[in-house]
Amino acid sequence: VQGDHWLEVTLPETSKLKEVTIYWASYGGSENTSQKLAVQVPADGGWRTVTESPEKGHPMYESTTLRFAPLEVSKFRVLQASGGGPPNRPDIMWIVEIEAR
Repeated sequence: VQGDHWLEVTLPETSKLKEVTIYWASYGGSENTSQKLAVQVPADGGWRTVTESPEKGHPMYESTTLRFAPLEVSKFRVLQASGGGPPNRPDIMWIVEIEAR
């Protein structure tokens, strides 16, 4: 489906975070690594981007780690911009697991 995709995570308590690792689905021996990602936190009734993937995307690995300056949050989301999925299927976001530290 075309359009932005996201996964919102609500933590059990406010925690200090400095990175989010996204583990991607593998299908037919190929990783489904999204290419246009951002980590966002709530701000002023909306969302504020704290880090994003490089402009040219990144390699097709089983996971992607996005780092940012440490901050206290109770929730965050991983946003994939419209058409920012894997090169072979740009309109999907296929996450298996997320690790936040």
